[in-house]
Formats: sequence, structure tokens, C-alpha cells
Amino acid sequence: MKVLHNSLFALKLVRGACPSYFPWTLLVSLTGVTAPLTGVLGIKLLIDALTAQDSRATSLILLAFALLTALTALFRSWYNTVYEPAARVRIAGALGADLLERIGLLDLSVTENSAFYNRCSRAISEANTRPQGVVQTLCGLIGNLLSLVTLTAILLSLDPFVLLLTACGAALMFALNLKRSRLGFRQYLERTLPERQVKYIQRVYYEPQYARELRLFAMNPFLVGRYRSTTGSLTGLLKRQGLRMWVFSGLEKLLNDCLFVVITLSYLVTRFFAGAISIGGFSALFNGVFQFGDQLYSLLARV
Repeated sequence: MKVLHNSLFALKLVRGACPSYFPWTLLVSLTGVTAPLTGVLGIKLLIDALTAQDSRATSLILLAFALLTALTALFRSWYNTVYEPAARVRIAGALGADLLERIGLLDLSVTENSAFYNRCSRAISEANTRPQGVVQTLCGLIGNLLSLVTLTAILLSLDPFVLLLTACGAALMFALNLKRSRLGFRQYLERTLPERQVKYIQRVYYEPQYARELRLFAMNPFLVGRYRSTTGSLTGLLKRQGLRMWVFSGLEKLLNDCLFVVITLSYLVTRFFAGAISIGGFSALFNGVFQFGDQLYSLLARV
């Protein structure tokens, strides 16, 4: 609930500073739906028209492709190069001015607190980026959902079983990736201590206050031996961690590239030779499988 409350508050701040920022950002995110429309449905219609040797339909589809692609590219380019940079500065300026105005009304004794400077710096820094980031994340989630719904409708109309197969594959890959991320975090914690020990011993040799004690107590042989021992242990640890990560990543790659792709292709080939789908449907399903998997994986990662 706290995250939701903070997000709504950030949206309110952005709307007050730049009312047009959210609608334009949302519209840019919604243009992502052109990928399934052109890369899945459009490909099916185009290949089927070519197979039927229908020149009129082929020309109309190509014209629609060109217009949709050009308009989308021009709009995104305008947003990224013209509108968005200026809007970010406008939002940051409005929120920063409001913060400075509030800070200027505080009692002078507050500024004597040692933590006051850090708090002000952090507040101004977050005002420059955080509200805009919330808008970008929310709009990206909405665009992701729209693309996923569009792909779902297209795949259901072509072959529902492919949709089920793709969803299972994407969920499996997400679970494996999550497991790999947790493994990487545990490995990071495991090697943090020896890495810090190595850096600490190095500091002893070049920082003046430690260098004097090093010579005064004749600790050079001990520290060099400790350094060699620690770096040796760290080397062995990194080798073991690398081996575990290599095995896990190899398993993930095997399941994704070999099993999932081969199973999907085998099913599509079988359906094609059985006459259940056309060559256009085959191409659309093949493209749709990967687009749906990417969109579902992205949605799971956002949530």
C-alpha cells in the first residue's frame, strides 16, 4: 500500500508540474502494440496474400505496413528527442522550485543539523528523476499489458495450444532466471568478505597512518602472507562460483533454445503438414511465440 500511495503521489506531482507528460508518455507506450499487429497478424495476411497471388491485397498490406511503421517511428523520435527532454527539465524545475521555497521557510536552526544537507540533496535529486520514473514505469506496464492482450487474441484465433505452450515456457524461463539471480546474489555476499579483506590489506600499504604502523611493528611479512592466502582463497571461490553459474546458465540455455524452440517448431511443422495452418499462419505463430514470451516475461519482471 505504501508503494501505491507513493506512486499516486508522484503522479499527482507530475500532473501539477506538466499535465501533458503522462498522456504523451502513455501514448508512446501504447505504440508498442504495432509490433504484434505488423510482426504477427500483418505477416500472416501478407504471406497468405502472396501465396494466393493477390496483388491488390499485397499492395494494400505493404502500404499499411509502411504508414504504420513510419508514423510510429516519427512519433517516437519526436517524443524522445523533442518533447521528453524538455518535459523532464520542466518537471524537475517545478518540483525543485517548490522544494527550495519550502526549505527557505524553515527555521534556521534546522540547517545546523548535520543530516540536513544530505536530506536536502537527496530530496532535490529524487525530484529530478523519481516522479518521471514512476510515470515511465506505469505507462510501460500499461503498454506491456496491451501488447500482451493483442498477442493473446491473435494467437487464440490461430492456435490456442501454441498460446498455452508459450505461456508455460515463459513462466519456466522467468522462474529459472529468478533462481539464477538469487544464486548470483548469494555468490556476491559470499565473496564480499574476502574481496574487502584484499582491499583493506592494500590500503595499509599506501595510506600514511597505516604505513607508519606497518614499519613500526614489522608487519610486512604477516600481511603479505595474509594477502597471498586471501587472494588464493578468493581465486578458488570465484572458480567454484563460476562453475555453478555456468552449469545453471547452461541448463537455462538448453531449456530455452533447444527444448522450447524445438518443441514449438515441431508442433508448428506438424500442424502445417496436417493442413491446419497456412504458411502465413506458420510464420505468424512462429513470430508470435517469441513476442508473447518476451512480453509475458517482461510483465512478470515488472510485477
